[in-house]
Amino acid sequence: MNKHIVLLVGGVSREREVSQISGESVRNALLSLGYRVTVVDPSENLASELIKLRPDIVFNCLHGTFGEGGSIPGLLELLRIPYTHSGVTASAIAMDKILTKKMAQTCDINTPKYVKIEKSALFTMLEKGEDPMPKPYVIKAVQQGSSIGIYLVIDENSDKPKKAEWTFGEQILVEEYIPGQELSVAVLNDKALGVLELRPKTNFYDYTAKYSDGVTEHVHPAEIPQEVYLEAMKRAEEMHKALGCRTVSRSDFRYNNIGSADGLFFLEINTHPGFTNLSIVPDIASRRGISFEQIIEQLLKDAKMRNNAVKIAKYTYLDTDVHYGKQISSLLQPAREKPFKKIIRVYILFLLGVAAIFYILTKLCTNEVDQFVDKLINKTVISELNICGNIQVSKEEIINTLDLSLPLEVSYINASHIKEELLKNPLIKDVEVKINLPNILSLLVTERQPFALWFDQKQFHLIDEEGFIVKACVEFQEKENKYIIAAGTDSNNQLQNLLDELKGYSISKKLFAVQLISNRRWNILLKNGLIVKLPENNVKEALVALDLVLENYSPSKPFNIIDLRLAPGKVYAVF
Repeated sequence: MNKHIVLLVGGVSREREVSQISGESVRNALLSLGYRVTVVDPSENLASELIKLRPDIVFNCLHGTFGEGGSIPGLLELLRIPYTHSGVTASAIAMDKILTKKMAQTCDINTPKYVKIEKSALFTMLEKGEDPMPKPYVIKAVQQGSSIGIYLVIDENSDKPKKAEWTFGEQILVEEYIPGQELSVAVLNDKALGVLELRPKTNFYDYTAKYSDGVTEHVHPAEIPQEVYLEAMKRAEEMHKALGCRTVSRSDFRYNNIGSADGLFFLEINTHPGFTNLSIVPDIASRRGISFEQIIEQLLKDAKMRNNAVKIAKYTYLDTDVHYGKQISSLLQPAREKPFKKIIRVYILFLLGVAAIFYILTKLCTNEVDQFVDKLINKTVISELNICGNIQVSKEEIINTLDLSLPLEVSYINASHIKEELLKNPLIKDVEVKINLPNILSLLVTERQPFALWFDQKQFHLIDEEGFIVKACVEFQEKENKYIIAAGTDSNNQLQNLLDELKGYSISKKLFAVQLISNRRWNILLKNGLIVKLPENNVKEALVALDLVLENYSPSKPFNIIDLRLAPGKVYAVF
């Protein structure tokens, strides 16, 4: 039977309309994937309603304070129902802009200067014509999304909030305004997908700019220096992991165009990014070849894999009419275990106890007793380092990076720090850190493999299949080169997609260099000097026609250029 998904949509926050638009897109995707969907607009009876519906998973498509601030995940944890998106802690911190800023500061991530001020104090200052900080600055509600409750104060003529109209809480955030570019980074499964630049036609990226078609231009990849691009991706991943976000998040930044990553400022992170047709995360994902349905499937997959998720079928439902707000535990009672299963469980525990006693007696009655006692005494001291999986990076280089002095007590081993330091080496893709008692620290290194040469219009760089720069600024020597050359903005990130598309066609074995044109289509230079211009659309049809020409037609003199753009299935050659 198809999985039953309850889709939470609407809610009571100011972002109700956004939730409804996102919910419609998610509902259509769930139905197309074959799930049974029940749409629920939460009320005060949500707990009892969920108990009656008995869903396999709850898809949380709510936005705003009630939906994404941790309340819904908290309720679902109590009801033992698996749910999508981040958990209670990550949701609560991310919804609070001040707590998020403090988290960023602990991660050494640059964020604009700010002050937290009481509502009464701020409006007293504004009424006197005083400023809480030097202009320009931004006044923000501490716990709102979708740019609700935000005022940009540039000069004396700027609109400021009025006390009678302020209904966004007693604490207010006043933040330094960073002029420049508005950037957003989508993170999926702990990995940043890309950086998108937002160019609103209004003066500010407000609610209207976010949700009105044609008001904001999306530019991907963002037109910023590569150093800043990579740093934005890195910081988004760090915040995603630091808060403990699950599956998907979106981090927002401002960049002041000073030419380096010092001008990049983290603003906030969203654990429930929108799924409307204008939303940023689906846009970035689609440009990386990830469909909207794939994002939905990943959210459901992660929900099912939650370690603390207990299938609702394990519980006996007692009172389905109890209203939300009563003791949740009174709604549920673990089903009684059958006597036969209980006997088997006790018997297994008895056998395990006998086996443990036998093992200890054996150890104490053999010549290994001294070694056994020594292991127990010394098990907290690491005296040996075992490194495997490294080929390009030497063991000495790894040891020098970590600056470890063995022997060392286990309490001084910080696995996260070890991984973080080693990942600074561009040749290292991942590191698994294990402590194998009694005394071995093991590092399993996964290296990035050089895959192609990328020309960024200035220099050549060695990249891996994901487009990550393995070695920067390499010298190009044509005779010794064994890599495909990629040129054009973002060609490093899209090269693998092109090669996958060319698989099975004769052209794939003759590649010398490729060029991404205007981030839309490719020109290909073959090893024999022939230039092939691929179309923007109908690429497979063009490749079939090209293979037929190359196999069956032998011109009196060689082609210089083959143009496949002019008409579907037609090949135009220039001699």
